[in-house]
Amino acid sequence: MKLEVIIIDDDEIITYMQKSLVEECGLASEPRTFADGKDALNFFKEQDPAGKAFLLLLDINMPEMSGWEFLDGIKTLSSYGMFDLYVIMVTSSVNSDDKRTALRYDEVIGFIEKPMDLAICAKIKEFPQISGYFE
Repeated sequence: MKLEVIIIDDDEIITYMQKSLVEECGLASEPRTFADGKDALNFFKEQDPAGKAFLLLLDINMPEMSGWEFLDGIKTLSSYGMFDLYVIMVTSSVNSDDKRTALRYDEVIGFIEKPMDLAICAKIKEFPQISGYFE
């Protein structure tokens, strides 16, 4: 099974940088990008994600729908549970409450502070929950 990478961030420059890093370090050759959680949630509603695996690089603070609202919303989908979902929070937030909130979501496997760089991107492939996709 292939791991599809999705970047969800409202900052165009950050999205461009993360997309380039994801491609360069070999996480994905064509990561999808969404400017907000609402568009990403609509993607999951309109697609049949059953039997697929997704790694989301998810921003917390976005204007239309926060990362937390996205995570709550995806659990309401009828297809939830039919696909593998791994989430890494990529955020500029230094609020320790955000790290505690992340622990409430089983899907969240990591928490990275912006800006992400090539070394951090390469380490993502070593996360035990997803390392099998890169062997």
